[in-house]
Amino acid sequence: MKAYLRHPLEGFDLVSQYPFMPEEVATIICQHHENPEGTGFPASLRPQNIDRLSAVFIVAHEVVNALEKDHYESDSLNEILDKVAKRYNVSPFREVMLALEFL
Repeated sequence: MKAYLRHPLEGFDLVSQYPFMPEEVATIICQHHENPEGTGFPASLRPQNIDRLSAVFIVAHEVVNALEKDHYESDSLNEILDKVAKRYNVSPFREVMLALEFL
């Protein structure tokens, strides 16, 4: 469990060693387990402290995981987006959800 909880920071450290890697990639890796409730890890960031690109990744990951559980049934996409929108209704996640409304 300790290794699992450390992996965002270890990934950040690893990716940060490569000068050709955009800084935003390291940030996404570090924050990919944060959440809108502020109970994520590794830093339990409040939502307003989560990078916008990290928010895009986090929401996309949640939607894809839900679609996978529903065996990619296209009928369930709107239900999934509605459910995800309720959880991710704070900035910067809210802006991601607003962009998804155009799908």
